[in-house]
Amino acid sequence: MNSSIKVVLTDEQFDRLLVDGLRVLRKEHEANPTPCPDSETLVSYVMGELDQEPIRSVNLHIVYCDKCYGDFLALLGPENAARMFKGEKVIPLKDPLV
Repeated sequence: MNSSIKVVLTDEQFDRLLVDGLRVLRKEHEANPTPCPDSETLVSYVMGELDQEPIRSVNLHIVYCDKCYGDFLALLGPENAARMFKGEKVIPLKDPLV
């Protein structure tokens, strides 16, 4: 028997959950700040080649580090950055440096 539950949120409820979640992540980051990922890790992240735990670490870091977020957007490229901001699927790059 498949008993899945669907939860429908209003925009206000979603916004509240998002803000609360980011607040929790900020506390986690401030308690255990992560160093900037090296270039190889950031490229692997953009290309979709990292395992789950390094992805979580890079996600958490780039949310709060303007420099790494800027590097991430530059590696992602303008088309994928536009897709990301529109909420569309980002296409992993074959070689982000080309």
